[in-house]
Amino acid sequence: MDPDAVVKVFVEHYYTTFNSNQEGLANLYQESSMLTLEGQNIQGSQSIVAKLTSLPFQQCQHAITAVDCQSRRRQPPTHRRAARPQID
Repeated sequence: MDPDAVVKVFVEHYYTTFNSNQEGLANLYQESSMLTLEGQNIQGSQSIVAKLTSLPFQQCQHAITAVDCQSRRRQPPTHRRAARPQID
């Protein structure tokens, strides 16, 4: 399958889940996963989900503006996402 198509599907799934059920993102992270948000580095699935669910808003919608896939030799592609949140 085309890596760009895989990334597009992943990004759509990620933000659809983020917008409706942030706890559902836990299975997309591993214990070695790292998220940098609001200047804070957060590591591990449970810590990342705890941070996402603690964000101070009730609803959030993202408009995906760009998707970039960068393959690494012998490793799965890395993903950079650009999404503009609309927070209520």
